[in-house]
Amino acid sequence: MQTTFLSNVIQAVKGYNLQKTIVVFPTRRACINFKEELAKDLNSISWLPIILPVRDLLIQLSPLPVADENTLLMELFKVYEKLYPNDDIESFLSWGQQLIDDFNEIDRQMVPADQLFQKVLDVKNIENIFSLEEDDFAYFKEFWSQFSSENITPLRHEFLSYWEMLPSLYKEYKRHLLNSEISYEGMSWEMAASNISNNTFFDSFEKVVFAGFYAFTKSEEKIIKHLEVQGKVILFKDADSWYVEAKYREAGRFFRKGILSNAEIPWTNTFLTTSTKEIKVSGIGGKSSMARELAITVFNALHDKTPDVLKRSVVVLPDDSILFSFLDHCSRLGLAINPSMGFPLKNHPLLQVLHKIKSLRKQLLENSSDWFITEQAKWFKENPLLIAILNETDLIQLTALSNNLPITGRISPIAKIITNPPTTPYLEQEIINNFLFEIDSNKLSAIEGLKDVIQQESKVIWNQLIPYYSKLTISSWWKLYLGILDKIRIPFRSEKDEGVQVMGFLETRILDYEYVFIASMNEGTLPSNNTPKSLIPYSLRKAYQLPCREEQDAVTAYHFYRLLQRAEYIYFFYNSDMNEMGGGERSRFLLQLHHELKESNLGIKFQYSQIENAPITFSNDEILINKSDDILQKLKNRFVDGFTKVEFSGLSATAINEYISCSLKFYFSQIAELKEKEIHDTIDPSVFGNILHEAMQKIYGNHEIVTDKIIETSLINLEKFINDAIYIKFKKTPLSGNDFLMKGVLHDLISRILKNDLSETPFSILGLEEKFQEKIEIKNIGNVFIKGIVDRIDEKDKVIRILDYKTGKDVLNLPEDISEIFSNPEYKTTLQLLLYTLLANNKLNGKKTRAGLIKLRSINEGITYLTKDQPIENSLNENFIEYLKKLILEIFDKEVPFKQTKEIERCVFCSYKGLCNKLDN
Repeated sequence: MQTTFLSNVIQAVKGYNLQKTIVVFPTRRACINFKEELAKDLNSISWLPIILPVRDLLIQLSPLPVADENTLLMELFKVYEKLYPNDDIESFLSWGQQLIDDFNEIDRQMVPADQLFQKVLDVKNIENIFSLEEDDFAYFKEFWSQFSSENITPLRHEFLSYWEMLPSLYKEYKRHLLNSEISYEGMSWEMAASNISNNTFFDSFEKVVFAGFYAFTKSEEKIIKHLEVQGKVILFKDADSWYVEAKYREAGRFFRKGILSNAEIPWTNTFLTTSTKEIKVSGIGGKSSMARELAITVFNALHDKTPDVLKRSVVVLPDDSILFSFLDHCSRLGLAINPSMGFPLKNHPLLQVLHKIKSLRKQLLENSSDWFITEQAKWFKENPLLIAILNETDLIQLTALSNNLPITGRISPIAKIITNPPTTPYLEQEIINNFLFEIDSNKLSAIEGLKDVIQQESKVIWNQLIPYYSKLTISSWWKLYLGILDKIRIPFRSEKDEGVQVMGFLETRILDYEYVFIASMNEGTLPSNNTPKSLIPYSLRKAYQLPCREEQDAVTAYHFYRLLQRAEYIYFFYNSDMNEMGGGERSRFLLQLHHELKESNLGIKFQYSQIENAPITFSNDEILINKSDDILQKLKNRFVDGFTKVEFSGLSATAINEYISCSLKFYFSQIAELKEKEIHDTIDPSVFGNILHEAMQKIYGNHEIVTDKIIETSLINLEKFINDAIYIKFKKTPLSGNDFLMKGVLHDLISRILKNDLSETPFSILGLEEKFQEKIEIKNIGNVFIKGIVDRIDEKDKVIRILDYKTGKDVLNLPEDISEIFSNPEYKTTLQLLLYTLLANNKLNGKKTRAGLIKLRSINEGITYLTKDQPIENSLNENFIEYLKKLILEIFDKEVPFKQTKEIERCVFCSYKGLCNKLDN
């Protein structure tokens, strides 16, 4: 193995007066390793230099301590609240941390904030106002020129309003932090750099060494230039000419500009093009299988190696979700492992339980019925984690809860979670703390101190947020609480520093290894596809040289190739499963190695393999679920009068169409109830229609007769109707870019509906989003409920119209043989409209009726009617009822099992395809 970077630094530093030398590294791990290796190399009693990670250097240089993230966020809200008292904390939390991150970058890069945040609408004056480089100015001009026209769009106007807020918020926030004697990191760096000439920290040192940095911020550069003038600064870089000299290789981006572009700074090596390397690339389907194969490969490669070789070996996990599985397999193999990356708490089942509780508590505000409480008690009883930590008495108590019996004993915290709707954030945290306190940590996890970590963090959150409890909502409290817990990593404790090291990708900085194992090498994982979030538009970030996606990719590329420079045996694993995250696409780094580095270094040997899992065989026999007495009883409990306790129960068009498409799907959905109520925090497609319906309810809900004037007024006030509808769903206004986009689409579609209705006026509104529930008498079963929610019922020219809004590509047609509606799912929309007609029969009063779709994708075509220009005939309704009764009889027929469909194309988008494995046969 080539001499390591740290060894080179040691040999260089030994020539200095160590007592008057300070060595600064990017990471704390590098400091520890350097100190250990230097002590061994000196092999005698000697002074060691001061060795600091760059974060600790900041502590020495800055007059103010850097506060924790949560404190900084709440202090920003204090300032924001004074400037904008009408805004609530929940909307602030959606972008507050993002704004602090932007302030961090602005200060670290010493960007003139007043200039950055200035609103510039006159492009002619830009050149006179701003002193930017030509390339940077082009980005600046590109952005602001979009605002130079007189017709500024509503979206751009909203941006300008937000942009005008930032200068005062930035200034007041920094002033507030100064008065509070705390800072954020970028602010500390900016203060340290601005006052470096007056700082005495470096006075007692002859040499100040910065080792292993790939780039410096403007504030760091200013400090380094100050030391350079004094003749104190020494820079050591660790680069390779293969990526530095090729301008198109992103890994060398930071060595081709700035301080580190000086060719005289050591060292730029040629390891990648001159050293021999064995590279093995393995694809395997599935994360769990990849973790297993990684452990087996590490064991086979290293189990007979000496302790020194093990220390020169590393397992790197860019995807930390496979960590626990990998460690488990290593333990079974008896492989000595020294994990240092820490276990991400967000991956622990307890955090998943807390996320579930968050959703439950939100739902409880809307629905605290006995049925809902029973269903949630059932979830707690069946949760694998809670089964492991609750004793038999606890489970009996939960059963009592589901039967509405009184609760006593240690299970009462869960009972409060399930039955007591949230009232205040203070009491909410008390309920959660009591829940955590009752958990038996001995049964919780093999990870030491997990319960203590969560409880301790809960206390910290409690103390930090006490001043704000009167302002917090339940939702904002949960956002802060889980946001902090999700970021915690629990360190593994090892009594001996031995075995193969296991770490995250960024922890490898500066360190060199002979054996390197990396999993997973998938595009989207390495490099990550996470785009840096910022409230500063891309063009302005580029103009002021703030980090963008290109810089993020360059950083990742550098660390990747630097890790390979001195490695001799390299093992890559990627997930080839097309059904999991990563999509089976190998990282572009692998392609670059194969097509570019291989051509430059003939000493590199590549070996590819596709590791197949042991085949899992499935029977080709179709799955049959016979209708036991228990299943028949569940059917009655769901749908039959006298048995069901659900207020709005019944067979819906959706349930009936599920049965027609695949009766096994009907079983999974309606009987086994393998689904979970969803909570949506953004306007996604699944709730888009709900908001549209709510908006139409607000527009037409208070009008019996719709006239031209009503529609014209509604078009003028459409923005308010949509905002009110969104608020009803989310209890907040749109904030994300996607929300604004979806809001714009809603505005366009509803506007089209109203303009189309303008040609139909006047007409009478008989019902909007109206719930219907009727009984159908079925022999030997009883009265079976059917139900539906009809989007709109109106009357035009003495004809009642039953209308349904559709955002998809729904097809409406009527077969010659009515029985096809109950055997072919292609007629699902037809079934839905006929069912609605049946349900609304009492409202029709014998009048002529038409049923149709308002297809929002083709609204200009008008309403698409089921029976074209004719009203629905009584014979059609009678035939529909006849076949509907036959279908219901079949659903309740004990001799007819639930079974898979034979039509494979129906399985492609089915939510339950993973259960029946139809597509694998």
